[in-house]
Amino acid sequence: MEAVRPASCPGCGTCARPVHGGLALHGHGLRERQIRGLPSLTGPPALRTIRARRYVCQRCDAVILVVPAAVGRRRLFDLATIAWALARWLNDGVSSRTVRTHVSPLPFVGDSARRAWSQLRRWARGAAEILRPARPVRQDASVAGARAVLDVIGACAPLSLAHRPLAERVFAAMATAA
Repeated sequence: MEAVRPASCPGCGTCARPVHGGLALHGHGLRERQIRGLPSLTGPPALRTIRARRYVCQRCDAVILVVPAAVGRRRLFDLATIAWALARWLNDGVSSRTVRTHVSPLPFVGDSARRAWSQLRRWARGAAEILRPARPVRQDASVAGARAVLDVIGACAPLSLAHRPLAERVFAAMATAA
């Protein structure tokens, strides 16, 4: 519990352990959270459950949920899967329906998803905010902006993958991000 305690409250900015005070962020139990996506590029998509630690701020009563770095805020899919899906759709020209069948462990789709998977457009519009690349990238909602984010992330992949397709590089970079 101590290893993952945030340094400060994101709500009010109070330090978790003030120098001359008591503990400000108290443990508040665990919460299970489902994550969809690709555990690896060679296996099928999976629905995984993680246990996330919760903390409560004693000053402002904010509840903070601490998840692994590979899990995005308010996202059903892990960040490596989102990056891979965007690269396949934007860079490789794979249809959104095909991308969805590769990344979603759920076999059923709604009527609109039979034509196209609109989630990819939403991810592309918010790529910089969702994937948080290591270097600053312009924050626009264009396809070019999403491609720039993927290029920055792909550049952070291990050197052994330098000549592999962009989708593989971004998946590896996001899967190993700390």
